[in-house]
Amino acid sequence: MMKIKLFNNRLPKSKQSEAINPLFWGILTAFIVNLSVLAEVPRADSISQIEAVDWHILLEDMAENGMQTEEWEETLTELANNPIQLNTASKEQLEGIPFLNADQVENLSYYLYRYGPIVSLSELLLVEGMDSRTMRWLSPFVCVGDSEKTQVVYPPMKKALRYGKQELRILVGSILQKKSGYDAASGSSDRYSGDPLHASIRYGFDYKDQLQWGLVMEKDAGEKWWNRENGGFDYLSFHLLVKDSKRMNTLILGDYKVRFGQGLVFGSAFSLGKTTAGGIPEISGSFLSRHFSASEIGFFRGAALRLTLKPYIPVRGHRFGIDLTSFYSVRKLDSSIEKGGFSSISETGLHRLPAEINIQKQLMQSVLGGHIQFRWTNLQIGITAAGWLFNTAAAKPLEIWKLYHLQENKGGNISADFRTVFHGLLVFGEAALDQKGHGAILAGTSFKPYPRMTVSMLGRNYTPEYLALFSNAFSEGTSTKNEKGLYTSTEFILAKGIRVSAYYDVFRFPWLSYNVSAPSCGQEIATELNASVGRNGLVRLLFKSKTKEKNAMDPSLPTNTITPYLKNQVRLQISEKQGFWILKTVLHANEYRSENQQQFGYALAQDIGFEPSDTKFSIQLHAVLFSTDSWENRMYLWEKDLPGAFSMPMLYGQGCRMAVISKYNLKNFCVQLKIADSVQPGMESLGVGPERINGSRRTEARLLLSWKF
Repeated sequence: MMKIKLFNNRLPKSKQSEAINPLFWGILTAFIVNLSVLAEVPRADSISQIEAVDWHILLEDMAENGMQTEEWEETLTELANNPIQLNTASKEQLEGIPFLNADQVENLSYYLYRYGPIVSLSELLLVEGMDSRTMRWLSPFVCVGDSEKTQVVYPPMKKALRYGKQELRILVGSILQKKSGYDAASGSSDRYSGDPLHASIRYGFDYKDQLQWGLVMEKDAGEKWWNRENGGFDYLSFHLLVKDSKRMNTLILGDYKVRFGQGLVFGSAFSLGKTTAGGIPEISGSFLSRHFSASEIGFFRGAALRLTLKPYIPVRGHRFGIDLTSFYSVRKLDSSIEKGGFSSISETGLHRLPAEINIQKQLMQSVLGGHIQFRWTNLQIGITAAGWLFNTAAAKPLEIWKLYHLQENKGGNISADFRTVFHGLLVFGEAALDQKGHGAILAGTSFKPYPRMTVSMLGRNYTPEYLALFSNAFSEGTSTKNEKGLYTSTEFILAKGIRVSAYYDVFRFPWLSYNVSAPSCGQEIATELNASVGRNGLVRLLFKSKTKEKNAMDPSLPTNTITPYLKNQVRLQISEKQGFWILKTVLHANEYRSENQQQFGYALAQDIGFEPSDTKFSIQLHAVLFSTDSWENRMYLWEKDLPGAFSMPMLYGQGCRMAVISKYNLKNFCVQLKIADSVQPGMESLGVGPERINGSRRTEARLLLSWKF
């Protein structure tokens, strides 16, 4: 029987009751209202169900799988605020939509050319390769607009400046309680150099996706306002992007991201990874994309160019095409350089403490890469090559599990990728080598044994010695190395509005890894039931179970031994939209089990939104009640935030959290405010080190001002 503890026994029962009762009964009341609304509304047709999807569910799936969703939240938010006009969209615009694979882009382009403009989004069901899942994800990001085609050519600067769209965002935020890092009594090594205010400024220009430029400046909490090396804010990012329908397909100067193949060499692309969303585990998206985010990792700085040597236009008889992409990047990274070389590269982007400031931009990194792609009607083949150089060699790692990590100052990779479709069978893959001949290979397939059923499989074999600094391929671990595995997923439509999906992944790590002092293995299984109820209702029930191995950490033994552990998760979500009101209830429970312990945790969350279509004001309330027995079954629940900000608080211990987001639009000007408050009764302090807050309360406040002109 699962034991649920609301709070620690350090509080008297009367105090525990006072702290929990109002929030508990509030969430319970909203949950009952949500169920009653679902029970009363009638079922709707497929078109209404498609239009009712909240795209934030996609981010929740990514966050649950441990993916970095901060930048994708910014990308999807921008796309949702500026939906693509399907009838006038270029092929490059369609390729920029996440979760649309190459075949779906080609089929959609052909459908628009062959049958003319579409009248409603439901007509997309007639496009070959489109399914109900893809339709649900597409609906928030596309719209049916004017069917008049406009040729994509480089616009005159005067015309672009006159008709282009511009946006300015100013975001500020802070923790209201004082952290020990801002205390003058703290030691110099533990005292932050700046104030507790987080601030960012973002300016962007866009002319029909043909000419774009942007500037991002950011200062994290604890950092100084003025950074001498950057000449201003601690973080500064700029880009200029030009698209042309002729030979020069895309040109980017400044900060950008690249993606080739399946990510074994370069993998800055959208991928759901392991998910019960029913998608194909294939990396998709454009080869080159601008970096327009406050994220300080995962991008290149320099120049990138994509050329169309021979256009591929199947509807005009050009059945063969060649695209060539090349780029060069020079960046300064944060790392400590000593006589033996540089240590690990810091990716926090934080420069608050003396230790963080001393390693700022000490390491120079140069990267040169390219990709050539050959395209036929049903086949794509690509070749990728890259070389990288540091201004000093890497220090020899002390830990034995890092034996095959970076130890030199130069290296490179080469890979070949392919993608083919034959009678509905999709096959894709990539094979790569590093400078010493160590390899990695990935291959997958997807097919439909029945019209209502989709099956996908993906196998990978990444040797422990394989070294690729910029890879981001499908994996269970945090890097593309030291892993073998087979992943299988399926999706089945039981009836109208009812979908069942599942995946099973078995994996093995041939070499040691962090906190695992021997080769290890594991498996993960998940299944989910999705049911559309009424016009705008959705019920999701998810079960996930993962078994892995790690060090036993038994002090009575002379050496570490590995032991298996099991983590089970159950998630029930009920969401409904009725008129101006949006309700969502989430119950998340987990169990952690090892040889000598069994721990439980749960979180109950309720969202209530008021978003009238005919007014300028909207507001959303988020409340969550959580209890976990130990660090091992801590939970991360994605929380809606302001554009340009990301929130996925860790729920550990016992407590509650509430957040409110309000928005007010005034013509081209918008003001958004978020206040979030976390309370953990019985705790004398929250956080550790310079981040420690005396007391049991943590309050955050953020304000966003945006102006479109």
